[in-house]
Amino acid sequence: MTPTVWHKNWPAINALGNKLIQYLVTFGTDIEELARLQRGWPELFSLKPVPKRVSATMLNDWSEEIYEGHGRHDMPLSSESWLGAIQKVEIPIAHQWTLPDVFPSEIMEAFKKKELHSLGDTVHYQDRLYVVVELIDELDPSSDQFRLEKVTLVESNYIMLDLWTNLDPPTSRST
Repeated sequence: MTPTVWHKNWPAINALGNKLIQYLVTFGTDIEELARLQRGWPELFSLKPVPKRVSATMLNDWSEEIYEGHGRHDMPLSSESWLGAIQKVEIPIAHQWTLPDVFPSEIMEAFKKKELHSLGDTVHYQDRLYVVVELIDELDPSSDQFRLEKVTLVESNYIMLDLWTNLDPPTSRST
């Protein structure tokens, strides 16, 4: 007999009030652990694939855990920890640029207008909406302005950004 393949039911997971169970289902990868969770919370799983849409709050919480796991309690979340959370739930990277790459004009324009300055920001690129999951910028001592070093984007349909209400999105630098 072929074992039943269960898929994560993202709308139900994101609506769940129990953060611990939400966290375990969102980031769980162990088959036996997920099977136990499915028996206890069957509504969080589906026999049919459900489009992945992870809550920004869960990504933020996972990022904090990664960051604190490195002994950093007094600094803002890093791009490294947010990107780690994205990779943990296997959200595909849509675009990534690193110096000395030439950044697209749409990305540079958003950065200059300060529309692109924090993790979790949204940006339009090639007529599509993306979420910034990695942003590295550095102060250029010669101009005393920030210079974009690296940007990583994922398609916005993978992340529920409406959960930023009552929660400040993590920032890559103080503004």
